[in-house]
Amino acid sequence: MSANYTFANYQKVVISLYEEKKTNGSLPLGPLEMTPAKLRDECIRVCQERPDDNDISTLRLFFGPGENIWSYQNIIEDGDIEKFKPLINYLRGSTRSTNTINIELLAWLIDFAPRPYNKWEIESRSNNRENTTDRVETPITSKPQELTPPNQNESEKISDNNEIEESAEKTNYQSETAYTEEKNEHVLDAVKTSNEVNIPKTTFFTPPPKKPWFKRNIKQTALSLMAATTLCGGTYMVAYNGSQGCMYWTGDRYKSVPCQEKVEGATVLALDSAKLLNFRKINVPDTLTISSINNLWYTKITVDSAEFYTGSGFHPLFPEKRLKPVTPYILNKYVLNK
Repeated sequence: MSANYTFANYQKVVISLYEEKKTNGSLPLGPLEMTPAKLRDECIRVCQERPDDNDISTLRLFFGPGENIWSYQNIIEDGDIEKFKPLINYLRGSTRSTNTINIELLAWLIDFAPRPYNKWEIESRSNNRENTTDRVETPITSKPQELTPPNQNESEKISDNNEIEESAEKTNYQSETAYTEEKNEHVLDAVKTSNEVNIPKTTFFTPPPKKPWFKRNIKQTALSLMAATTLCGGTYMVAYNGSQGCMYWTGDRYKSVPCQEKVEGATVLALDSAKLLNFRKINVPDTLTISSINNLWYTKITVDSAEFYTGSGFHPLFPEKRLKPVTPYILNKYVLNK
């Protein structure tokens, strides 16, 4: 049974999930379009979108030691992309085998669970023990009772019991009918007595008193005010966008400008209200603190310098550079230890 938990079997189920995702198109990269640079970028994306401390052991074996899960974004970005080639060659079928760490990296990339191998082995053994326990059956020792026809006396008793039950049902039905008729007679007598003594009629559904006009119309008035406000705001925005419908980067923020206007040394872009109001470059990185982690964004312009911004997206002047959340590693390297 131990052969079922070897790394070879673990590799088979990982590759099986990879082939399944490749077939249904849920992989971001196919083996033919996969390059070392693209695979590196995919590793960075996975590290950003689903960081998990349980994956540190796999990342440490492939990329080297890191302080925490967030530090691997920069370690991967600065690392040698040639190390991805063996996995690419294996997935393309150029090689028939590959190192175990490449299989572990693939399991992490495709979100195979449970991973890594040692965790898969433990859970597989546990599941196998549970299934084995469930299959244990309790032997049947008692014989089924034989069915024997009732004797004549028992048949007569059953017949007598049935007659008694039928008689009781008839008696109950007659009693209930008599009670209902008697009750109806009492109701009729009560109605007649009511008419004779002229008991005033009772109104059961009295309409509620009307509310004052301002209370009845307060909801309608509020809705009308909201509609008017929305209409005025929309009219203002249309007029504003007609005259200031574009923006350009000033160096540390976006500034609105008419679309037909040309700004020397700047690219005029379509107006993005969120970026116009909230996107800023932080010119004094020394003001950053630990609270900036995952609340601010950065990109590296050179190997030894980084720029920090208040919003996500891409660099205003270099759109090929993606802005990433600030990590403890970046904060220490470019701010606190400068």
